[in-house]
Amino acid sequence: MDREAYKGIIGIDEFLIHFPDKAWCHFHDVLEFRWYREYDYKEWRDKVCIELTMSDAERKDIICFRFNNVSGAKCDFSGWISGLEIVDLLQRDVCSEVHYEVLDYEDGQVHFYCDEIEVRVVRGDEKNGFI
Repeated sequence: MDREAYKGIIGIDEFLIHFPDKAWCHFHDVLEFRWYREYDYKEWRDKVCIELTMSDAERKDIICFRFNNVSGAKCDFSGWISGLEIVDLLQRDVCSEVHYEVLDYEDGQVHFYCDEIEVRVVRGDEKNGFI
């Protein structure tokens, strides 16, 4: 995984310490999906957030994403995301209104935009000294 391409994601350094040779598509199984509104007191408006907890096939590697200020969301999956991809639109000079595009590049069942992403390692491979 290209460290530079994801430097704006909160928690990416921890993720890369635990999974230096794994990409987002290593995590397929959706363990939890939560869609909710959160009030932003700085901008005085509601923002949509998504929390997505995913694991590998053996459920020994688990990560949790939080996508903030989500827009244009399409999420139509049943427990599986075959090829999660996160595109930093600001690095590609594609769009200045939103920061990231999140999609399932294989099945097209997930597609949305967001301003901020946090990733947290919940559990990793214990034999390699992970949490």
